[in-house]
Amino acid sequence: MELDIIIPSFKNIVDCMEQIEQIKKTRRTSGRLIFTGLKDSASVNRNWGLEMASKFGFASGLVLSIDDDVRNFFDGFDLKLAEDFIANESVAFMISARLLNKDESFQNVNGDNKNYSGNLVRSLRDVCPSACIIFRSEPDIRFFTGYLGSSWEDSDICMQYKKKYPHKGVFFSNGCKLIHLNEAKNQIPYVDHNQAIFFQRWQNQRRRR
Repeated sequence: MELDIIIPSFKNIVDCMEQIEQIKKTRRTSGRLIFTGLKDSASVNRNWGLEMASKFGFASGLVLSIDDDVRNFFDGFDLKLAEDFIANESVAFMISARLLNKDESFQNVNGDNKNYSGNLVRSLRDVCPSACIIFRSEPDIRFFTGYLGSSWEDSDICMQYKKKYPHKGVFFSNGCKLIHLNEAKNQIPYVDHNQAIFFQRWQNQRRRR
């Protein structure tokens, strides 16, 4: 199976080599490994990766985006997410890995429904963190660059996909558990600024749901 893996990061590639090597050893799909390493916002980093995947990647547009603070990759983690997505694409526009804290307890994430049984469970609000997500990149959907740092840009792109595919949603894969160090959690002063932008952009859409 073919897909491109994107690692959007504020860090230098040298500081991410341990993670990159882990991904190389455990991935079972073929495709490029795209590292951004830009100093801009998370949205700009993520979009740069999507543009590279669009320009040099596969016609399917299937991409797996992994933040630089995700760990504990197991053999075939990427294939697991890809198979989940393809088998459920009639109802899912995005699937997230099930994120764990460093102590391997379940991480409290946006949209979580706390259902840890079964393979796939739907996000309560059809949003999820972008720490480890698989989806099809589409030229008319990109991360909104009005957000500073890294917060709320993930919920925003979920809303864009939801607007385009109202009959689909976001799911968590309980069969793909990965540790998320969450190094950029609630960046101050960005979180309040970004939250205000998000609700300004999507308040009407959220009321209709």
